Amino acid sequence: MTRTKTAQKKKGDSCSVCKANVTNNDKAVLCDGKCHLWFHISCIGLSEKTYQELQEEDKWFCKTCEPGPPRTNNSSSIDFDDQHPAITKIGSTLNQITSSLSELQRSVVYQSSQYDQFYQEMKNMQAENTRISNDMTTVKESVRKLNTDGEYLKKRINHLEQVILSNELEIQGIPGNNSDKDIDIFVKICEHIKVKFDERDITSIRRIKPTRQKMGHSTIIVAFRDSVVRQKILESKKTTPSLMLKDIGIDSPGKLFLNERLTPANRQLYWLARQTKTLGFKFCWIKNGNIFIRKNENTPLIKITDEKDIPTSADDTQVLQPDDAKLQVRSPIKSINTRIFHGHTNFSPIGLDKTPGPPDRLPGNRTTPRTTTTPATRRWADDTSKSPY
Repeated sequence: MTRTKTAQKKKGDSCSVCKANVTNNDKAVLCDGKCHLWFHISCIGLSEKTYQELQEEDKWFCKTCEPGPPRTNNSSSIDFDDQHPAITKIGSTLNQITSSLSELQRSVVYQSSQYDQFYQEMKNMQAENTRISNDMTTVKESVRKLNTDGEYLKKRINHLEQVILSNELEIQGIPGNNSDKDIDIFVKICEHIKVKFDERDITSIRRIKPTRQKMGHSTIIVAFRDSVVRQKILESKKTTPSLMLKDIGIDSPGKLFLNERLTPANRQLYWLARQTKTLGFKFCWIKNGNIFIRKNENTPLIKITDEKDIPTSADDTQVLQPDDAKLQVRSPIKSINTRIFHGHTNFSPIGLDKTPGPPDRLPGNRTTPRTTTTPATRRWADDTSKSPY
């Protein structure tokens, strides 16, 4: 085996590349191939490190004797340290580029995975938003239905309260300092309007203390066993143009008013209905707990069951024809609505209003509809029968 590094150099040995003599002090290698020539390691680009790692028994071949790239230590990879410095620099740069590309590839893979995760989260959020939107729509619909049903129930309760008060009569205008007995005052009123009654028809009679709004006047509440008795008294009151305090022996100026007793809601509604006087409405009255207004003797009456039914302008009077018999419904459970007919009103959808309906619903063979209007002398006021503003 040829000793590549330590072979004895002869006087005529020279480097096959630079043609300079090779001495024992030069760093050179001897080709173990057919040429058997010496080569300076600097001439063939062999690194100092590789040169020192060569063993005595290792074989080294030049490019002529061994086709292909030179091999050291039986390695299959190119060691740029064994090449020319320029090639070494290029190899270092390529290694850096390769490393950068590897980092870039890993970064792209990571960003891609992050994008996939973000995209999935976005899809989940969109699905959640859609669910929330649907839930909100359901909630809004439920709230709307609850509000509608709540309005209906308030009207229903108010109507039932009004039915409970259908046997009660209010006497307003009594001075707060009056000490007469309530029953005596009521008896004197009945004597003056010429109506007879049995004291057994009265279940209770009481006086409500005056408030600041009543300016010292008190109200007497009379409860009857039957609403027929109350209605008889109210009908008799129509024959008396005005009922004064002096007519019943009270030495004080002022009028007395006999009214059907109303619930707080209907009382407020009645007050609002009376404000339509500024719009040119001449008549406003109460009958069987129902509130009616009328612009003049030649216009149809309007039944007021809600603030929405009160006209807001002089021309805001919608008249429904008698053949339009279907009730308009404001809620799924038949909320109350106003129906106006020329000369008569439709009955309430809750079934307790006894106001006559259109002609085709009147009992018997009547061809002329029974009107719920009052005589033209019925004007505005707290008095049910004759009520000027």
